[in-house]
Amino acid sequence: MKKKLALPKFSSEAEEAKWWDSHQELVEDTLLEAIKKGKTRQGMAVKLTRERLESRKPSHPNAR
Repeated sequence: MKKKLALPKFSSEAEEAKWWDSHQELVEDTLLEAIKKGKTRQGMAVKLTRERLESRKPSHPNAR
């Protein structure tokens, strides 16, 4: 079973930024799963995740 994403209450913006940075993979996996299930709408998180995925794809079929 995958770990469920739970957002804590943050006492500062720096603390929140640190949390997001250290949980980036979990957040991305959760968002990708939601996208695949059609449970997302077009928003900044969806847009940025799609752009990140596209940037990981080789631009040329023979590229590695």
